[in-house]
Amino acid sequence: MPRLGDEQAKNVNEAESNGGGLIEDGVYEMILMNVEEKQGNEYPYWNWTFQFPEDAPRYKKWKQWETTSLSPASAWRLKAAFEAFSTTPDTDTDELIGRRCLVHIGSETAQAGKRKGELVNKIVGLMPLDPAASTTESGKVATSAEPLY
Repeated sequence: MPRLGDEQAKNVNEAESNGGGLIEDGVYEMILMNVEEKQGNEYPYWNWTFQFPEDAPRYKKWKQWETTSLSPASAWRLKAAFEAFSTTPDTDTDELIGRRCLVHIGSETAQAGKRKGELVNKIVGLMPLDPAASTTESGKVATSAEPLY
């Protein structure tokens, strides 16, 4: 039977597991890792991938996804995503990769898919970094900013 060596066992013990857990509802500083365009039923949409920084007190490298439709009726939400990076909608999203913003994470019951009926996280809103904000020990950001959506 295999067994981890002492040093490897120590590293595994100190690692943060993301095995199906939930992120506590709150506002967190996250990094934009990718924006990918996909085809929807009527309109294309962009899938934004955010990740907790490696130096985050909790949830190191955990990811969350935001979807913004390119439908004219959803233009306000797409604009809010650009505003979270203090930029304009004519900015190439490649220029935003690696940049940070505040991500308001909540939870809800999944209505469809393989996790239907389970409690899952969702992005409630995006906000620009607040220079006056401070990170609590739990990793949440204490800020007075309101989500842009």
